[in-house]
Amino acid sequence: HARCYTAFDTIYRYLCQSGYAVKFVRNFTDVDDKIIKRANETHAECSDITERYIREFHADMDALGVAVAHVEPRVTEHMGHIVALIETLIAGQQVLTEEELRKRYDGWEISMVPEPGASRTFMAKKPLM
Repeated sequence: HARCYTAFDTIYRYLCQSGYAVKFVRNFTDVDDKIIKRANETHAECSDITERYIREFHADMDALGVAVAHVEPRVTEHMGHIVALIETLIAGQQVLTEEELRKRYDGWEISMVPEPGASRTFMAKKPLM
C-alpha cells in the first residue's frame, strides 16, 4: 500500500518545487464494516481502533519520509454531508436500479456485493476479450 502514498508524495513535492501552492489533503475512512466488526469482537470503541491504525500509519509514513498532510479529514466528521449527498442522488434518480444496471452494462458480469446495512449494491465487471 505504500506505493500510492509515496507516488502522491512525489507528485506533491514536484508540484511544490515547480512553484505551485498545493494543499495536501489525505483522508481517513475511520468507520466501515470491518472496523465495526473488529470493535464488536474486541469489545472496543471504533475510535480506539482507528486511532491506533492512524498512529501506525503515521509512523509508517514517517519511516518512508512521506510528507505530512496539511489536513486529514475523517469520514466520521462528514457523515451528515455523505448522507445528504446520497439522499440527493437517490432523489434525483442518479443511482441505477438493478434493471437499469443490467441494461446499461449488457454482456458484463453483474454481481451483488454483500454490503451490510445497504439495500443492495451491485458491481459491473467487463468481460475479458
